[in-house]
Amino acid sequence: EAFDWLAPPGSCKEKVLCYHNSDSTTQGSAALVVISDPLDKYINRKQLWELLVKWRREPLHDKRTEEMKVYDDDDGAIVCKRVYASEKDKPQETLYFKTTLDHEKMSMSRRVFQKDEKTLSKIPMDFINVHDDPVLVEAWRQRANGQRKHDEAVRDLLARVLNELITGSSEPSPDFELIDQDWETSKDWKMLFF
Repeated sequence: EAFDWLAPPGSCKEKVLCYHNSDSTTQGSAALVVISDPLDKYINRKQLWELLVKWRREPLHDKRTEEMKVYDDDDGAIVCKRVYASEKDKPQETLYFKTTLDHEKMSMSRRVFQKDEKTLSKIPMDFINVHDDPVLVEAWRQRANGQRKHDEAVRDLLARVLNELITGSSEPSPDFELIDQDWETSKDWKMLFF
C-alpha cells in the first residue's frame, strides 16, 4: 500500500520506526544520525515539537533520583536539577540537565553539568532536530570530544520515546541516559562512534 501523504495527523496507528547510522537530512553523510520514518500520518510538526518540549519539562523520575526540580533558566533553557542518592560505590551527586531550545528551527540540545553548574559532566550531550516536509526527527548523542553515537540503542530509545509521545502515554518517557551504560562498557566502541 502506498504511503498516503494527505492522511490527517493521528490517522495512523502503526508503530513509528527509526533507523540508525543514517545520513543527516541537513548534513548528509558528513554526520550520521538516527532518523525516524516520516511522521506526517501520526502528527504535525508543531504538535510533535510541543510534545518533545513537554518531554523535557516532565522527565522520568528514575530509581536513584532523590530530588528533582525543573525550571526555566534566564536564557530560556529548560533545566532539570537532579540529586542522586548515594549507592555502594557512588556518592550522592547533583547534576543539572540543561536543554537549549530553538523554537524557530525546532531543534534542541541538552548538556549535563556538575554541581557547580559550569563544569560539563561526562554524560554525553544529546541533540534532536524536527524537520518538515516530511516531518522527521533526527537524533544523536555526542561526547565533549566530538564522538557521536547513532547506533541501535539510540534508535530503539528514540522510537520508544516517539511512540509513547504520539500515543499519549500517561507515564513520562525515558531519556537517553538509559543507554549510557552500553556506551561506557561496549567492547566494540569504535563501531558506536563516527
